[in-house]
Amino acid sequence: MVLNGVKMNVRDWYRNKYPSDEVGTFINPEVTFGELWDCLKSRKDFYDCCGAYDSLVRERLFEKMTDIFKVSYEFIYGMWITSHG
Repeated sequence: MVLNGVKMNVRDWYRNKYPSDEVGTFINPEVTFGELWDCLKSRKDFYDCCGAYDSLVRERLFEKMTDIFKVSYEFIYGMWITSHG
């Protein structure tokens, strides 16, 4: 099964969706949503993978990831908590 958005550039998406949020410029310019998913699955530091160390950015990315990966926000948050704590 191919999921739409897995290869989508996170920074490009974020800057388009939230153009007035300057923190978006700190998002890793190379990272895709698939790579963020792999980061969470591997229990790596999400902020290091993403490049933007901001909880609002994280929450917005998690929300987009729910659409792409067809899981709940709680599922993604749980993956993050497991790797974060």
